[in-house]
Amino acid sequence: MMMMMSSHSPAPIMDSIQPQPGTQKTAYVSHVDSPSCFWVQLKECNPTLESMADTLDACYNSAVARPLSRPSKGAFCVARFSEDDNFYRAAILDSRPNNRCFVHFIDYGNSEETNVADLKEINLELMKVNALALPCTLCGLPATITHQMKELFRKLALDQNVVVDIMGYDSQKRALVKIFSDGVDVTQRLLGRGPTNPPPPPLMATSPYPPLTPITVPTSPIIPPGACAVSPFAAPFVPAAPVISPLSKSPLPELSPGRIEKVYISYVDNPGHFYIQLEQNMALIDKLAAALHHYCTTSAPSLTVFLPGQLCCAKYADDDVWYRALILIEPTGPTVPVRFIDFGSTYEVCLQNVKAINREIASVPVLALACTLDPRIKKWFEEQIEIFNSMVSDECLLCQAVGVDPRDDKIIVALSNSVGKDITHVVMAAMAGDSPIRPQGMRSIITTGGTTLIHDNDTASLQADELQEISITVGQVEEVQISSMNDPGHFTCQMLKFSMSLDQLMDNLSETYTKMQPGEAILPTAKRDLVCCAQFSRDNSWYRAQITAVHDSNQCEVYYIDYGNAEYKQISTLKRLLKNFTKIPKQAVFCRLYGFQESETTTSDEAIAFFESLVSRKVLEMEFKSSDSGCYDVTLVDPATNVDINREFFARFQTFQVPMMQRSVATPPSNVSTRLNMTRSTTRDRPVTLKSLDIQMGREVSLIVVFVEHPGSFWCQLQRYVEKLEQLSEDLQQFYTKSPRPTPPLTSMTPGSACAARFTEDGLWYRAEILASSVGEITVRFVDFGNTDIVSEDSIRVLDHELTRLPAQGLRCRLVNVQPTDRGWDRAVTSRFEEATLDKDLCAFTVDRDMESGAVNVFLGERSGEHCHDIGQNLQSLGLVKLVPSALHSPFAPTLNPIVGGEEDGSGLSLMDRRSDGVQPAPLVEN
Repeated sequence: MMMMMSSHSPAPIMDSIQPQPGTQKTAYVSHVDSPSCFWVQLKECNPTLESMADTLDACYNSAVARPLSRPSKGAFCVARFSEDDNFYRAAILDSRPNNRCFVHFIDYGNSEETNVADLKEINLELMKVNALALPCTLCGLPATITHQMKELFRKLALDQNVVVDIMGYDSQKRALVKIFSDGVDVTQRLLGRGPTNPPPPPLMATSPYPPLTPITVPTSPIIPPGACAVSPFAAPFVPAAPVISPLSKSPLPELSPGRIEKVYISYVDNPGHFYIQLEQNMALIDKLAAALHHYCTTSAPSLTVFLPGQLCCAKYADDDVWYRALILIEPTGPTVPVRFIDFGSTYEVCLQNVKAINREIASVPVLALACTLDPRIKKWFEEQIEIFNSMVSDECLLCQAVGVDPRDDKIIVALSNSVGKDITHVVMAAMAGDSPIRPQGMRSIITTGGTTLIHDNDTASLQADELQEISITVGQVEEVQISSMNDPGHFTCQMLKFSMSLDQLMDNLSETYTKMQPGEAILPTAKRDLVCCAQFSRDNSWYRAQITAVHDSNQCEVYYIDYGNAEYKQISTLKRLLKNFTKIPKQAVFCRLYGFQESETTTSDEAIAFFESLVSRKVLEMEFKSSDSGCYDVTLVDPATNVDINREFFARFQTFQVPMMQRSVATPPSNVSTRLNMTRSTTRDRPVTLKSLDIQMGREVSLIVVFVEHPGSFWCQLQRYVEKLEQLSEDLQQFYTKSPRPTPPLTSMTPGSACAARFTEDGLWYRAEILASSVGEITVRFVDFGNTDIVSEDSIRVLDHELTRLPAQGLRCRLVNVQPTDRGWDRAVTSRFEEATLDKDLCAFTVDRDMESGAVNVFLGERSGEHCHDIGQNLQSLGLVKLVPSALHSPFAPTLNPIVGGEEDGSGLSLMDRRSDGVQPAPLVEN
């Protein structure tokens, strides 16, 4: 493995791979600044690191690699390392004189100054891999770290393979860790306390932090009825000495793949995130509770230092019982959020109810295991959560581990109740709104007389003439993959959110139909539109199908309803589709590009090949624009490259026109000549919605201030979207002023409705939101700029769906830690703030979002050379605002030079009169 050394290196800018708190990893220490700032490479990332090195060597050690055209602070690139002349991924931290800059090697942790000529453009594929060096801080160190401690740490850790305990993360996303080198606790060595053996690994790594919201913790930690309840009045477990040996020596059963255990559910967030307790651990949980009660009520010291990821003892207020807990974030008030590690739930605990934990109690492995039914599902429906809660509460369950999710170490499990009801299947079936009927061949776990049996729940077969379609609404946006294609006007897609259900369906079809005898489930007759099960000729697998045409007594055409392709089949090879397999809707959705016009050009071999290159084997973002009785006009975007596929295709093969009139519908995307009779319906007058701009918190971003009310309320645009906003403005004018047919007026003036509005000062059209309406007058806010206007009804139009793809660009912000003086936000304050922000190169650091107003709290800085000067502090130095005492500190330096031009000029010009010419023309007036 390559070793790289350098001097001081700031924290990396790109997010690193972040193991979950509570996990223990083997790692290599790649770079050290000090014990509070160093980097490690996880052993599990070694294959990725080696592959990355090979790719970089092949692509960049040649003359064809493109030089970095615009080196700027925060930009990612590939940089040559001076010590070995090889190229590595890097981030630019700062610019230096004489065409030099300071870069940080994100996969190793070190930094160095280099020539701009040694920087290359980074391939987008290389950007998809997180930084492979994890920034770390050693836990338990004093505030002052001596030079001797730094040198000893380098000697013990640098270029060593170590064991790393992940305790949590600080506000800068550095991992708070304990390190063991050759079995020695490095922190203890630095403090001069001699070697300490590493703690025993937990039974199972804990899961990601659950939401920091109050939850209901059971009054007794033991949920199942009949189990021995933990109570402060139970016979105490009192050790003869501080060492609680019965706890540390208790054997714990493993939950290994394939093994079936009896469990209780201790906490549920959703079916993808819940915690279990093994029934065999109930007695141990009782002993642990008694030991905690004795320790915390007799000798436990109060906790004085609260670090994220720190183990402690915490008392739950509702039952006054002490539990083991993990501190989630550093407290800023009288309470601290903790997770009760033996149950999984979280709670805000008063600081006086938190005590230090001793080593013996801490050494007991975690007794609540984080689990999931399926890690691929990102969002669970309310119905699924309700069904899951109703089936798992207060009941002993049978749990079989089927694997571990490598992303967060949650155990993937299958659950059944004591009578064999498959909880996993019931919850999954609810995904598509189906009744919980088990497909034939699904296996359930049943326990009889202590023996575990595998039972096939056979169900009577039944023919089905038609299947339910997936419910889709106009304006809906989904992640999809294209499953079959004739041309851009005739293709099918599958929604990724149903991929788990489809995988399960295919497994069950295969298990059921491959075991059938030749005479089973024979199709008695073949007729058009009959649903059946057919073997696809290319892979001999069984699929759900629909007969689209019958040609003779033994030949027909079938259409595979979950994939969209078709073929000829012999009728004698078809099987009846059993009723259990009719519950999931058809997965193939008929589509065509929104605006597609069928012609020799758009359906040519060249056009089809080009379209296939844009969509094949990719996860795409699809928006459903309109519907023709089951065939959808759609727009497609490749989120990996942000390529607008509609625009790319039309620019080459067709002049795009927004569909205005009814037209004949396309055929289903199959290889047969079947045609579906559909009638197109217009969606021009349907309501549309605008997505809000998604911006990450805790990041430095480049902003343009476009409208100001005062420092506590102003609107910005992200610099990176300026070009897209310019294109949107052109599209708006083209659509609403040059369209061959007039666009209809908006019929509903409900506040909150999105629309297109003509600004009274320049007569141009902009996207807007209705704030209020009265007879003949509508108050709107221009969502991409923030300013408002009162317009007449004939200046309001329906906002076309094609113009809603770009999220609303006006981002409402407020200066953090700033409040008005006794004069309030008067004109002098606003004028000075405008002078400091308009026509300026600004940088901002996003803190969080105000829950009441939705505004983003930001530190705002004006660039000056290599630095950014804090605008809020400058306003405070002029006596225009007050700074609020806070634990949040500005990342920008105080301004050295006051804002110039302080006198009010008396012109009364608003921001609308002072806009920057560098911003896309907005509904603002030039003076």
